[in-house]
Amino acid sequence: MLFITATLINPPAIQTPETEAAALETLEYEILDAFDYGVSIDLPRLSHKRALDQAKLQWLHSAVNLSLPVSAFAANSSEGKEAAGIIKFLNTEVMPTKRILNKIILRLSGSQMALWRFGQANVRNGKWDSIARLCWEDRLLDRSVHPIIRGFALRHALCWALAENDEKRFADLKNARIGEDAPSIFSLFQKTFASLGGP
Repeated sequence: MLFITATLINPPAIQTPETEAAALETLEYEILDAFDYGVSIDLPRLSHKRALDQAKLQWLHSAVNLSLPVSAFAANSSEGKEAAGIIKFLNTEVMPTKRILNKIILRLSGSQMALWRFGQANVRNGKWDSIARLCWEDRLLDRSVHPIIRGFALRHALCWALAENDEKRFADLKNARIGEDAPSIFSLFQKTFASLGGP
């Protein structure tokens, strides 16, 4: 009886065995996959033993849902420095160049997602020129970027190549190793390019 009363007064954090046992990679896939389908899911809650994984998930979750992501990392940690670098970049009005983008550390999926959403908004609003757009796409097409986020960048790049009838850009994308990762996407765009100028 004493145990039941104590449990009711101080209920333990709800934690399903599936969530607690899930690898960080799996949980990140779930968040990104939901975003791709236009759905927002709750932040997975992990035990204190997985504090770093929890901070990484929070960073990604905030990058997906907020205009400016929130860091839960220790300021002097490598993750904290990476997050601070991303936030600093997001707060600048500078037109990005290849050199500027290559200086940004993108080891965390949350950092990659923040850069994706920031760039996508700037392209849509017409704040970035075509050179900045290409540099941004290429930075996110790096093989170190999470496959789902790299897929977002690839679709974006191919749509722009099609809209501008830029066969060179299409060929450059296809001839890079990206083409090996997404043959079905390239096949679809190849047929669309072939129909340009047709009846």
